[in-house]
Amino acid sequence: MDLNISGVSYEGKWFDFGDGRLKIRPYPASKTNFIFKDGGAVLSGEQGFEKFNHCLESWEGFVAKDDEAKKPIELTEDVKRKVFDFRLGSIKDGDREITMPDFVFARADELLKGIVAAEKN
Repeated sequence: MDLNISGVSYEGKWFDFGDGRLKIRPYPASKTNFIFKDGGAVLSGEQGFEKFNHCLESWEGFVAKDDEAKKPIELTEDVKRKVFDFRLGSIKDGDREITMPDFVFARADELLKGIVAAEKN
């Protein structure tokens, strides 16, 4: 049986998010700790944050709104927790707003699905 090990990467990819960029990586199954209910994954708040914390690897172009000097915000675990807990940062996606946490989860899932699809081909 052939395995496409060379096509698998834990490395993140850059995505535009408003005026900034987010480096997002897939969430590996070895870190998964949630249940499936009615065909969907159910995450607790802490498990959801752990996924967000892992998947959001880096960012560029984000500054504090109240900082006149417009210094970049360092992406620390505390900053990630605030963004996750309070659903900070959003962009327009057609007629709806998408928050940064939802964007990160969607892109991380797309990356994982791409790896799985490449293995099947």
